[in-house]
Amino acid sequence: VKNNYMKRKLILKVDHLIIIVIALVLVCLLFIYNDVNINESNIQIIFKNELIIEENIEAENRYLIESNDEFNKISIYKNGILINEINIFTDRYISYEILISNNKVKVLKANCINKDCMNMYIDYYHLFPIICVDGLIIKVVDKENGVDIVS
Repeated sequence: VKNNYMKRKLILKVDHLIIIVIALVLVCLLFIYNDVNINESNIQIIFKNELIIEENIEAENRYLIESNDEFNKISIYKNGILINEINIFTDRYISYEILISNNKVKVLKANCINKDCMNMYIDYYHLFPIICVDGLIIKVVDKENGVDIVS
């Protein structure tokens, strides 16, 4: 009886080991086949569901996005130069400073309520979008077709 119990216990340990090995192999295959070349990607900056900037992630640029005093227009500055003004209504003054540098995207300054967007970033290992409560979304898309890299 004791030998049968020991055999069953050993078989259960082997079963668990096999399951763990299979899970590790599947995780490794997921990373191998889901390898994203971030250098072939663009960064999209969206505000209130409107695409306002699309930039190569290899670019070295600093963007400032801010609303006017009437809250009906946002101005977009690239490296200190006004590049666009878009008619978008905001319920209060908004201001974001975004840095794209060395294949990394980071929100440097934000005047949103909780500033969680300033704790997020995008790089080769962190491809999830930066999402702010005020309606700002920064995400990685494929250069060829504009499809989100991470959904």
